[in-house]
Amino acid sequence: MIVDADGTVAALNEAKVADDFTYVSAAGGAFLEWMEGKILPGVEALRAK
Repeated sequence: MIVDADGTVAALNEAKVADDFTYVSAAGGAFLEWMEGKILPGVEALRAK
């Protein structure tokens, strides 16, 4: 199970259940878009260098 967003991560830590998840990210919506296979402009700019 994947969890995303700062507020959710804080809530998981407060509830002491963050270790029950496979991956916890505070990266926000960009992380979810990356997981969906979408092209992220910042990542593409870095790859172009």
